[in-house]
Amino acid sequence: MTIEHEADVVVVGAGPGGATAARVAAQAGARVVLIDKRVTLGEPVQCAEYLPLLALPDVPDHRRFVTQRIESMETFWPDGTSQRVRAPGVILDRGAFDKGLSGEAGAAGATVLTRTVAKERIADGILARCGSEDVVIRAEVVIGADGVDSTIASWLGQRNALIMTAMQHEVVLQEPAKPQTEVFMGEDYPRGYGWLFPKGRTANVGVGVLPATAAKDSLAALMDRLTDAGRIGSVVGTTQGRIPVNGPLLTLNGNIALIGDAGGACHPITGAGIANAMATGKLIGRHAAQVAQTGDISYLDLFESEWRMRFLGPLSYAAAKRAYLNGVWDDCVSDGVAALTSLTQECWVTTRAYYDKPAPTEVGAPGAGRSALAGLLGG
Repeated sequence: MTIEHEADVVVVGAGPGGATAARVAAQAGARVVLIDKRVTLGEPVQCAEYLPLLALPDVPDHRRFVTQRIESMETFWPDGTSQRVRAPGVILDRGAFDKGLSGEAGAAGATVLTRTVAKERIADGILARCGSEDVVIRAEVVIGADGVDSTIASWLGQRNALIMTAMQHEVVLQEPAKPQTEVFMGEDYPRGYGWLFPKGRTANVGVGVLPATAAKDSLAALMDRLTDAGRIGSVVGTTQGRIPVNGPLLTLNGNIALIGDAGGACHPITGAGIANAMATGKLIGRHAAQVAQTGDISYLDLFESEWRMRFLGPLSYAAAKRAYLNGVWDDCVSDGVAALTSLTQECWVTTRAYYDKPAPTEVGAPGAGRSALAGLLGG
């Protein structure tokens, strides 16, 4: 049996980027179909759940998704020193957040289909599969928001080639939660970092590292550190995920656009993705609706131009920092704590050295992307 949908826009992937794109396009009058392969949207959670405050105004009634207010970030360096900076934001209930955003898209008029997998590109849309049924969705614009291993990106010959592995436990806090996130740098967290993100009575304790084989031992080392300090108790949940840290991909080809992790919009150093996914979703949603209203596909070129103007500089700068960090990590570990401290401080977004000292391979002005700092920390 074949089910057919007539639409102006089809969005593949109902994460924050896809749901935002669907909502914005539907609010502007476009006929939108939003599909996702998951049975239950928002599950499983594969995220540390921090979102910068500047991203919140785009979220209708966001307070219902917040588990903890955040005021600052403290980074602990390999040499035992630390740095605290203002980093206002929130810790989300990410499962409820994704469900809520998709619900907002549905309330705006989008048709939301779960258990539906994009299979093929066809001349006037896409062919998808829901259980044993083919689903043909005819649409002028196809938006790929289907994550790190994007099917839609593969149709354009694009793929995320550099993947950081993230693994975290949700743990009981043995002390009152502080309104700050904590980041841990050192040899135990190769080419990445560890974190403690409080969420009321519990906290997300996790690591994002390269290679993938290091994740289990890295998380065990961080858990031991925090347990020995008397800060955490029992584990109440475990999640893991894959984070693209290669930097931006080609995001537009004909009537197909890529946003969020599918387009490499995840920050190559921090692994942050929520804020950028939502921002790119808002952009493409607006311009996809203009295509629907006018029949003029060139409005997607405006999406590409705005995307490049806002995000290409900071993401490319971060990608160069990532390449440098990966390339010299082992040498700095061998050279000792001072060398590793210097490297991590040059390659972390809360330090002045990150902005004022470009990686050796970077071509561009020092300080690129400074204004986007607050939007690139969350994820």
